[in-house]
Amino acid sequence: MKKIIIKAVVLSVIFMAALLIISGITNEGNADSTAEMGSATYPVIYMELDGGKANTLHGYGQEMQGSYVRDTIAPISEDGGLSISIKKNKTEIKTVSYEVRSIDSTRLVEETEAGNKKTENGYIKADLQIKDLLDEGTEYLLNIILETDNEEKIYYYTRIIRKEKLHEGEKLDFIKDFHEKTFNKETARDIVKYLEPKASTSNASFQKVTINSKFDMVTWGSLAPEKVTEPVPAITEIDSSTASVVLSYFVSCLNDSGETDYYKVREFYRVRYTESRMYLLDFERTMDQMFSYENNVFTKKSVNLGIVGEDPDYLSNAEGTIVCFVQNGELWCYDSEKGKLSSVYTFMDEREWDIRNTYDQHGIKLVSMDGAGNAVFMVYGYMNRGIREGSVGVAVYQYSSAINAIEEKVFIPSTKSFQLLKEDIGKLCYINNNNVVYIMMNSTIYSIDLATMEYQEAVSGLGEGSFVISADNHLLAWQEEKQADNSTIVHIRNLDTDEEQMIACNPDERIRPLGFMEEDFIYGIARQADIAQDMAGNTVFPMYVVKIQNGGTLIKEYSQEGIYITAAAIEDNMIRLTRVTKSGAGYAAASDDQIVSNREKEAGSIRVDSAVSDKKKQEILLVFENGIEDLTPKFLTPKEIIYEGSREVALEKTGESSDKYYVYAKGAMEGIYFNAGSAIARAAQLSGVVVTDTQEYVWERGNRKTRTQIDGIGSGTVDASHSSTAVCLNLMMMHKGVSVDAAQLLNEGKTPAAILSENLGLQVIDLTGCELDAALYYVSRGTPVLAMTDAASAVLITGYDELNTIIMNPATGTTYKVGMKDSAAMFQAAGNRFISYIR
Repeated sequence: MKKIIIKAVVLSVIFMAALLIISGITNEGNADSTAEMGSATYPVIYMELDGGKANTLHGYGQEMQGSYVRDTIAPISEDGGLSISIKKNKTEIKTVSYEVRSIDSTRLVEETEAGNKKTENGYIKADLQIKDLLDEGTEYLLNIILETDNEEKIYYYTRIIRKEKLHEGEKLDFIKDFHEKTFNKETARDIVKYLEPKASTSNASFQKVTINSKFDMVTWGSLAPEKVTEPVPAITEIDSSTASVVLSYFVSCLNDSGETDYYKVREFYRVRYTESRMYLLDFERTMDQMFSYENNVFTKKSVNLGIVGEDPDYLSNAEGTIVCFVQNGELWCYDSEKGKLSSVYTFMDEREWDIRNTYDQHGIKLVSMDGAGNAVFMVYGYMNRGIREGSVGVAVYQYSSAINAIEEKVFIPSTKSFQLLKEDIGKLCYINNNNVVYIMMNSTIYSIDLATMEYQEAVSGLGEGSFVISADNHLLAWQEEKQADNSTIVHIRNLDTDEEQMIACNPDERIRPLGFMEEDFIYGIARQADIAQDMAGNTVFPMYVVKIQNGGTLIKEYSQEGIYITAAAIEDNMIRLTRVTKSGAGYAAASDDQIVSNREKEAGSIRVDSAVSDKKKQEILLVFENGIEDLTPKFLTPKEIIYEGSREVALEKTGESSDKYYVYAKGAMEGIYFNAGSAIARAAQLSGVVVTDTQEYVWERGNRKTRTQIDGIGSGTVDASHSSTAVCLNLMMMHKGVSVDAAQLLNEGKTPAAILSENLGLQVIDLTGCELDAALYYVSRGTPVLAMTDAASAVLITGYDELNTIIMNPATGTTYKVGMKDSAAMFQAAGNRFISYIR
């Protein structure tokens, strides 16, 4: 009896200890309970265009910076009419109102309630009768506000444009027809004439298929997909001739085992309308497999992720037994030893295809994972459902494998779109062992203490080229002066230990951080006397030496007599150096060189591999070097720990630079640039557009005239006091009614770009590095383009036609035509250096 009592006491102590351990994990605050993620409640709005639905709009729970929510654009009729359908989704709506603003959202044009409201089959139909206050061909911001019966306001954003003959109906009909025909090999013969197959295009994977792919790839090979959902077209760009449209939907396919796999599909179309026929300018389809845990995806050596991108985001423990991975906006955790598979985070609800759950404007970033499978991760972007439904921001979560639960540690709200938010998160988002979050937003790095919910600015005012961050985000280096070309001190901080180093160069030198290769820091030093500016005011930063150091110890130094380094790109264990040599008053390109690290990268116990089959072609695998024993793991769905109070931390906005250029292409934002030329070059490569921070168009692919010549441009000839550059600048300013002696300003050391900016009061666009075709966009808009023909000579492009450019040459004082190919070759030989401005 005594033994029984003792045994009972011991068991009670063990039980209480276990409770305390679990309590220690879950009760860092005052946890109330756990719960499943709540269902989506917000209504969805559709535009009614040509008798069909288009431009699905999702609601926001707070007012956004609408100019940054640049998802769709809706044509409105000449009388200002626009019809919408609101799918209520069990939410009672009291009022439907709207406001029209200038595209930068600063000027209110109209504010009123929608008319002619009626309810049909769960939809509220309404007409927006926009007053005749819109300029023809100008984009505006439309904000639709729904007020529910519980006084909640939900906001929806899109762009609108009123312009004759946009031909949106014909364009959408063509796209829908093309889309449908890809599912049938016979009818698909009609679309062969639109495809442009290239031998250089890989046809190894269905994950990405383009206009340059083979016919069999465009028509799905032998996958025989069936649509699970029907796509609603999203018009992302439109003008009288071209349009860009995105179709998003889900399909199911039978695999070789007869099991059903599901895929998220996104199709991008860029088309051109003419009176005689339609043209397909671009087509790109991506398909990404939903992780099919119900199927035979586990083998003795690997987990089959299926048809997905080749670089999945994953973390594994040191033993190689547990892996967390992100697939299609869902986070999974697989423990091969315990035979557990957890659906850690997802907005999806099993195979329920609610469009609010499948909306993909969010991302998940894995931060860390310990040996037991406990992970820290971040969800950023639009929150589809749950307690944060309709919010945009960054949520930091902790996943506890032992109790199968997740806990939100902090939520950082944002009023910008997911497209912009992911640019910052992609640069820096890190949590150290002291539970301090480091995050970059609006050119500022913040640190947030999760214990106190207090934050501070760690580093602010970061500009392009003034900082670098290690691949795993735990090392940060920045210039003290925050000026990429004029700093003498660089700081290095270890975000794990909060230790900081400082590297200084000589007073007559300037230092620039170049990057990290694991723990090694790479930086370059230039002599101040060697730093120069080109005609557009861009700084050439020729570094005479590149150094690599670790923890204050110099590891390697690279320098060669007469050779300067202008850029460094880090690729795995190699640093590729872009080099130049001095040439007269400037610099000329030299061959690249490289620094190769002799460190061998440690191979992980879990790695990415691929397998190929006749039906599905390339599939991506996570290979377990130690093997997998349990091929039928137990499926778990973690609950979320619910806490009293708020864990929201709103970061104050700092002075963010407005001199940014945003590239939108293929229906999404492709990047943010500080240099217009770099942005335009990227947009030209992707057939996209470039806009400023105020959404003013800087450049558009395809939206230029076939031929044009600018009237009122005079002529001039070089003389002893006026160089060809001075003559071109004078003519550009005289064309705008400004009379200034550019030669004198050049002699004072001012750059051509600075002269135009200061005297015209317009935004000067540096097109250096862009091809001639991109520069002609500005001529089409009535703006002359200054172009260099060699290091010291300039001409003015004043027009063009199908075969020629029209050039005013100050060397001869005459205006004449030059063949398009000859012009392109001439300007390319001079480095493709162009300058223009936005009118």
